[in-house]
Amino acid sequence: MTQGRKSSLDDPMVVRAALALDDAVTGLAEAVEQQALHRTRAHKLAAQIDKLARDLSRGWGMDTHGKLLAATARHDAERKFLEKAQRAVARAQGRHARALEAYCDAFDRHYAMMAELRAALDHRQRQGAALTRALQYLFDIRWRAELDAYESRGQSARFDLPESSHDYIPVDIPRFFDLLIQLDRQLSVDPAYAIAEPQDESGPKPEPFPRYRAVSFLEVGCGSGRNLLLARASQLFRLGRSAGFDINPVAIEIGRATFGLGEDLLVADALEYDYGGFDVIYTFRPLSDLALQRRLEARMAATMRKDAYLLAPLSLDLGLYPELTQVGQGPDLWKKTG
Repeated sequence: MTQGRKSSLDDPMVVRAALALDDAVTGLAEAVEQQALHRTRAHKLAAQIDKLARDLSRGWGMDTHGKLLAATARHDAERKFLEKAQRAVARAQGRHARALEAYCDAFDRHYAMMAELRAALDHRQRQGAALTRALQYLFDIRWRAELDAYESRGQSARFDLPESSHDYIPVDIPRFFDLLIQLDRQLSVDPAYAIAEPQDESGPKPEPFPRYRAVSFLEVGCGSGRNLLLARASQLFRLGRSAGFDINPVAIEIGRATFGLGEDLLVADALEYDYGGFDVIYTFRPLSDLALQRRLEARMAATMRKDAYLLAPLSLDLGLYPELTQVGQGPDLWKKTG
């Protein structure tokens, strides 16, 4: 069954109706079998009585007469058994009809609920897509206003990126949030980030008690810092210190002014950076040159601290590094375990 898709076999209402129908079918089959058995016996006895009656008419004596009386008695008893079996079949047919009607009704209700669910999911998906577009639109407006102000001061927003670098390409917001949710799930069960609960039962506990300690977060190739702002505002995981760097000083300067990230944004070279100062590192394929992207991934694997996480959609080949272990769903979340 496809994950995330509910079938009729997941609905307790349909399952109960199906089990009841199965019992009714079994009961009807057994009743029909008993009816057939007694009908066959009655037919055989009737044939035997007919033969004995013909023999008796030919004057075959008292022995034949006794056999005829015994066969007639057995036939009368078998007819009563047959009538009883026929009544049992009628009752079983009634139970089967009611169970079948209940089963069909359960399916009708199930599909009605599924139609409502599909409509609700479609509504949520459209709503989510609209919110994503609106949020990105607001980011773009704010960025454009700050860029215009930057250029109005006589400063050039032009920066010649190295040929090996991509310009900032933001991952779509829902995918970024999905990665953060996966990260939160991993952190919540990771002993390396666990917090010991207070032993003093009399004292107040924070509600709810944190599942793990706050983690530090770094974005490689952050552009204006949009994702840092999203990570902070979404509260999808316990975020402590956060920072980002980019090789483009103009993007960093405008991002500082646009989103108020200040010194949390800095200019740096990804191939020279030491990644050991953070618990979580996020990178979205900043380099277009495959050899340099491989160098970057090797450097991250080498300098990350043990137990740190790497969120890397569109990575080149992180499976080359035995110290990194893929975790979570999909190929984008890794942990340094060695």
